[in-house]
Amino acid sequence: MSHTTDTPAVTVFPPSLGPAELNPHRLHTPGGITTKRELRVDFTKGDWTSPASERDLCSMVREAITQYEDIDAVYLKECSPPEKEPNPNIWMVFDGIQPTHLEMTAGWDEECNHSGLEVVSPPWPLKSMYYSSYFGPGSWEAPEGPLPTFPACYAGLETLVLHHVESRSLYYYPRGGATSLRSLTVVGNDAIGTFAHTVDCNQKMLSTLRSATIYPLTCWLSDVHIEDFPIMKMFLSRSEALTHLELAILDNGFDLLPDDEDEGETPNLSDYLPYLGLYDHFPSSLISLSFRGPLNIHMFKDLDKWIDKANDPLWLPDLCRFAFNMVSYRYNQKEVEAEVERAQIDGKIAELQNAMKRHRPALEIEEPRPLDELVYPRSIS
Repeated sequence: MSHTTDTPAVTVFPPSLGPAELNPHRLHTPGGITTKRELRVDFTKGDWTSPASERDLCSMVREAITQYEDIDAVYLKECSPPEKEPNPNIWMVFDGIQPTHLEMTAGWDEECNHSGLEVVSPPWPLKSMYYSSYFGPGSWEAPEGPLPTFPACYAGLETLVLHHVESRSLYYYPRGGATSLRSLTVVGNDAIGTFAHTVDCNQKMLSTLRSATIYPLTCWLSDVHIEDFPIMKMFLSRSEALTHLELAILDNGFDLLPDDEDEGETPNLSDYLPYLGLYDHFPSSLISLSFRGPLNIHMFKDLDKWIDKANDPLWLPDLCRFAFNMVSYRYNQKEVEAEVERAQIDGKIAELQNAMKRHRPALEIEEPRPLDELVYPRSIS
């Protein structure tokens, strides 16, 4: 962890706005809404483990809180777990403020001290949260069942972004279960597993979740567990409230396929490649759908079934916005060029878009959002 002094450890300022590529520090608020005042605590600006340094940091936080009464967003940079730095007592200096948005990022140990929020009084009325950390306190395979990963004080979140998390130890499962989550964004690493574990632990999300964004990191797809795929698909099929769905599954995932000698018959590819056959699981409640898949022969062949679905006017009848693309990355470019030409892909996508428009005259055809924008949650009505 670096210890620099070019900027203060504690700063208060209006949140940064503007395009993500121009301002990587803008808050991950729903739809980019502007908060009144952001309190930012940067734990990389010193060693806060000694009693004296802890008192200094607490003094700086108290001074900021006293000076600004309209703080409604808190950003804790590299906030480590309680057995390391910062000391959990530091949380108590936040007593009195009432932020609705919280952002936390992990330090060198890749874990956050999110349990410290339990000691804050009165409890924060959090509505949205961005959480970037790898490890968590949970265990998906615990003998007694999945373990909670967040204290109950996080159960009322409405918007959550999980970034770069490890799906077996960190998923959204507040003690007692989520009660109000309306928007879930999972980006990086095994995002499919994290999403699957989250929805499997929180049955109320079937009736509360309105927006979902899932974007696994390409090089991690080969490390996912295929038993998580049907959990994700079942949730999508059974969802009662989902209106906005955004998927970016770009890794071929060929390492997930069984070896020929291990299979006595041809495997069902959609059981192993999560981007295949998803059209059979989209809920009819969708009004916005964005899909970005890998450019390979399996996805190309699957486009015919997408087109068949698009020609059925009863499939996604209320859809208002539709985005679809297939992307090739440099690591599989030669393989793609040997299988199918880009012109063929573009022709199939155009056929799909035309079929969607033909049966849904009011439908708007869009481009998928840039990948670096997916970590910023969209507004939900």
